[in-house]
Amino acid sequence: MYAPALETYRRQQVETASPMQLVRMLYDAMLQATRDARVAIEQRDFEDANDRLLHAQRIVEELDHAVDEQKGGDIARNLRRLYDFLLQRLTYVNITKSLPALEDTEMIMEEMHSMWSTVPGWEL
Repeated sequence: MYAPALETYRRQQVETASPMQLVRMLYDAMLQATRDARVAIEQRDFEDANDRLLHAQRIVEELDHAVDEQKGGDIARNLRRLYDFLLQRLTYVNITKSLPALEDTEMIMEEMHSMWSTVPGWEL
């Protein structure tokens, strides 16, 4: 009943967001996907965990593709290395369903989220 309205609202949010707000949305969605994956692993719902981890991986890939090494220099290269590391960890977690590995990965994501939150324009 509310699905079309919700989808319209989300699409409008994305279409009117600044580049920094889009990064924020992606980080929020990435963290939510890993939290949902953790719950699914705890409940031994490995199919759902797989779906959530794949979703988190796609988000990290999207963030990685948005990095401009020409403009960002060393910072951009280091950020790309972090995204590459996160992709490797998410893949490992998806194969092993290791909660400790997922928790370590989430901690890195949360630190990155916190770092980005200091950049002007981060607020939604």
